[in-house]
Amino acid sequence: MHTRALQRSYDLARERYAELGVDAERALTALRRIPISMHCWQGDDVGGFEHGGGALGDGLAVTGNYPGKARTPAELRADFERAHSLIPGTKRINLHASYAETAGKKIDRDALGADQFATWIAWARAMGIGMDFNPTYFSHPRGRPRLHAFALRQNGASFLGRTRPALTRDRRGDRRGAR
Repeated sequence: MHTRALQRSYDLARERYAELGVDAERALTALRRIPISMHCWQGDDVGGFEHGGGALGDGLAVTGNYPGKARTPAELRADFERAHSLIPGTKRINLHASYAETAGKKIDRDALGADQFATWIAWARAMGIGMDFNPTYFSHPRGRPRLHAFALRQNGASFLGRTRPALTRDRRGDRRGAR
């Protein structure tokens, strides 16, 4: 889109929001301080690196076979760096357990620790971004429906060194803010 046309469109939107009592410039300034979590699976269609290209199972409707997908953690980090350079604002990385770096060893998800994420942690620090951890209870033989949300909060809390997990409900209609 041409720059002048884009500016006119923004000016019109800003005026419309002002009519509703919204200061668009102030809102954009506030948004710059709110980190956006970029999910690891966006770089490889939920494939992760623990199955070596195998199927995920559990009825997940993903293929992991789009052209150019990241094949290694280093490629995924490079893809995130490129996205980071193009997306304005503050960012975080949301990392699933299935993206652990195990040096080719089979380590079940319940045995993973910070060592298997050391490269991710160092990378995030170097990038100046925060990290969110997802224990990835879907697509795992020990995972069960409805267990995911509770286990995520309980094990995620212990992984992060917290003594008490947040015991909360997780219903589809209850996903608006803190639970």
